[in-house]
Amino acid sequence: FKSIAKPYFHLICQIIPSENVISLTLSDEDKTRGQIQLFLELFRIEQFTRLQSLTLLEISETYLNIFSKYIIASSLKSVSISTQIVNNRENITPSLLSSAIGHYSIQNLDLSIWAKDWRDLQWPINCTLKCLRFVNSITIKQFCLILRQFPNLRTLTLKQVDASDNDNYSHDISSSQLSSLIFEDGFIEVKKFEKCILLTPSLTYLRLTGTGSLFNSSFDGFQWEKLIQTKLNCLEKFDAFLHILTPSNYRSRNIEILINSFRTSFWINRMNCSITCDYITNSHKIILYTLPICTTRFMYLVDFKKISSSNFTRQINQHDMDYVQKLQIQLTKDINFISKEKVANIFEDNYSNAN
Repeated sequence: FKSIAKPYFHLICQIIPSENVISLTLSDEDKTRGQIQLFLELFRIEQFTRLQSLTLLEISETYLNIFSKYIIASSLKSVSISTQIVNNRENITPSLLSSAIGHYSIQNLDLSIWAKDWRDLQWPINCTLKCLRFVNSITIKQFCLILRQFPNLRTLTLKQVDASDNDNYSHDISSSQLSSLIFEDGFIEVKKFEKCILLTPSLTYLRLTGTGSLFNSSFDGFQWEKLIQTKLNCLEKFDAFLHILTPSNYRSRNIEILINSFRTSFWINRMNCSITCDYITNSHKIILYTLPICTTRFMYLVDFKKISSSNFTRQINQHDMDYVQKLQIQLTKDINFISKEKVANIFEDNYSNAN
C-alpha cells in the first residue's frame, strides 16, 4: 500500500489472504513514514507466495536488507525500488541492490537511487532483464556497460546520457537487442544523443521528454530527420514532449519556422507524426509535442496569448490524451473577458480529450 489509514489497513490485512496477493506496494515516503515497519510487524514477506510485482518506496537499508533476501528467493517478475539517502560510511545499499537485481526471474526493474549508489552498483553478467528504468543520468561508458551486461534488454528508460567529446567507448555492442529507448525529464541535446543511437541501431521506438535548447537542434525537425534516416533505419514510432523558456525578445513568428521543419514527407507520411508547437507569450515558453501526448501529466493552458501551430490539419482526436493520468487546467485573468459559452466549450474539449 502507498497511503491508507491504519484501521482500514488492518481490516484489509484480515480480509485478503496473503497467498492471493500478486502485486504489493509499500511506502516510507514523507506522508507515509513507518508503513514498511507496520507491514513487517503484521506479516512475514515470505507469506506472499504468489507475488509477481513488488514496489518499495523510500526504503531504508535496514528494510532493504530484509526484502533483498526475499527477492533472491522469489519468483518476482517486476521490482521497483526507491531508496533513502544514506550518510554513513558503510553504505551497503549498492551491494544489497546488486545481489537482488541479478535474480533470474526479474524481467522489469525500476530504480530510483542516489548517484553514488548507482556508480557503486555491480551489474550481473548476462542478466535476464527485459525492461530497465532509472531516474539517474549516466555516462556513455555506463550506457555501453548496460547494453553489454543485459543482452535480453528490450526497453531502457533513463534521464539522460552525459557524453563528452573525450569519452572513449566501444561501438561494438553486437549482442544488444534494445528496441525501445526512452529519455525522461532530462536535457535533450542532439550531439550527445547521436552517440547513444550509434550503439542502438535496432531501435523501433524512441521517446524524448524534457528540456531542450534552441541552439543545439533540440527543436529542429530537419536534424532529427537526418539522424533517424541515417542511424535508425528500423525506427517505427517517435514521441516527444520538449519545452524551453525563451528570451523575452523572442519573436512569435519563429514558431512557424520551428514547425515547418516537421512538415516534411518524412514526418507526415513515413513516421506518421502529428506534432504541435505552442508558444505561451506571457511566460515565454515553447512546448513541442507529438500526439497522442506521451507524458502522464499535462498542463492545458487556457491562455489566449498562446500561439499554436501544427504539422497536421485533422480535428482533435479523442485519443490524444489517452496516456495522460493527471490533467491540470491553468486559467489566466483573461478568462474574465471571455463569454460563458466559450469557457464551456474549452472545458468540454478538455473533457472529451481526457476520455
